[in-house]
Amino acid sequence: PREDHRHGIVHCQITRADQLEKIAKMHLHVYAQSIFLDYDNHIVEERVGKELASTSYSWKTLMNNGVSVSNGTDCPVELPDALACMQCAVTRTTLRDHVGPYLPDQKFTVQEALDSYTIRSAEASFEENVKGQIAEGMMADWYMKHKDITQMSDKCQMKIHTMKGKT
Repeated sequence: PREDHRHGIVHCQITRADQLEKIAKMHLHVYAQSIFLDYDNHIVEERVGKELASTSYSWKTLMNNGVSVSNGTDCPVELPDALACMQCAVTRTTLRDHVGPYLPDQKFTVQEALDSYTIRSAEASFEENVKGQIAEGMMADWYMKHKDITQMSDKCQMKIHTMKGKT
């Protein structure tokens, strides 16, 4: 036990309102995978019922209650496509057939989605002083040169283009 323990819950998908409150009260970190909305939009209510579905995938509620929520691609189960994952976080719809939005009040802004993949993920691993921001002196895994995704509307599809041999 210590003051800044940063214990967390991985996936944190199916939740009741009292569990969301307890997560915030315990200062837990949430490791979300917004890409799960791509599939789960089709099945969640039939699998867990309307009442439980109404409080599930409530990562925005957690953020609004002071919880640090990071996002991940869940690779190798899912493709390592962070922009597709951010699209699900921002639109709360499926990627191909655009079912949803699932609990639209839980949509992340583009900036919140980006932060969940950068600074919040760095916080989860106690590395916010060396990575998690696009800034001089910070480590970086990737960057985008073509467009500023914070200026894209939530209606835009986010895509990443990989060029072989280029870094």
